[in-house]
Amino acid sequence: MSAWNEDLPFAEVAYDDTLLLQVRGEIDIANVAQLKGQLIRAVTGPWRTVALDLSEVAFLGVTGSHPIEEAATSCERSGRRLHIIRPQPQVRWLLERVGVAEAIVTDVQ
Repeated sequence: MSAWNEDLPFAEVAYDDTLLLQVRGEIDIANVAQLKGQLIRAVTGPWRTVALDLSEVAFLGVTGSHPIEEAATSCERSGRRLHIIRPQPQVRWLLERVGVAEAIVTDVQ
């Protein structure tokens, strides 16, 4: 289990074959490289499912959407699953435009 790092807007928790990657704040050109690194590690790691919690992301720039789109494609090709959890409406709107709407999960138990 990993706690929030004040310098980075990411936290992660691994559960068996699932990695939960929580993101908060804004994802834009200033931190897109960090998001990309986190997602590459997640989708190439031992987890069958990557859950990307965007419920606390207030802004997602177009640049920030690219690593998410790449992660979705990578998961699809490798037989893994990417679940994008509870994005805010403005974040969801962009994700739908870049073609990852099928990965969005709004009802999580």
